[in-house]
Amino acid sequence: MLLTGLAWAGGGLVARAADQPPSGPLLFEVRRGQTLIGRHRVAFTHDGSALIAEGQVDLTVKLGPVTLFHYVHQARERWVNGRFDSLTTATVTNGRKQAASAERTADGVMITPTDGPAYLADARILPLTHWNRQVMSAPLFNPQDGKLMRERASALGPDTVELADGRTVPADRYSLTGETQIDDWYDRQGVWTALRGKVKDGSILTYRRVDA
Repeated sequence: MLLTGLAWAGGGLVARAADQPPSGPLLFEVRRGQTLIGRHRVAFTHDGSALIAEGQVDLTVKLGPVTLFHYVHQARERWVNGRFDSLTTATVTNGRKQAASAERTADGVMITPTDGPAYLADARILPLTHWNRQVMSAPLFNPQDGKLMRERASALGPDTVELADGRTVPADRYSLTGETQIDDWYDRQGVWTALRGKVKDGSILTYRRVDA
């Protein structure tokens, strides 16, 4: 997704089991400053013991009728018995296409990046797809381009965060710092609830969960 292009990596937290997904899909409004620029959706299905998480991001920044930026990202993530198994992604940024993939092997996780040869990564590595709080306690790779990330994660403790409808809910806040600044919030059930981060042009993106 767009923010993962900033590159970060986890570390410094105690490893934990994968969170259970919500009973239905996750949907977020995405804003640049105060302007709504798109949506991010993650849907969950099961295939036997496997959990499939399919994410789609569609963002458009305009100046009047002129489109300045258009970003579409699709990801299909597979977890088996609570353990990351594979990922495939496709991204188009202003017409530029990227694809990356990863698959667990007996020796680790084989990652095929957008540019360069495939490489074998640590068996603990996870894609930074945000919905699973386990990413806050693992080494990470960028699901958009397949590159390793080098940032640090910190648990900031209990907080409150605003949903898309203006309601506030209690949530645990985590911060990813280094080359970028990203905060993620997870509600008391461990469900991804909000995100705030700075992108390369200095603007702030915020995600607010849309609840039915």
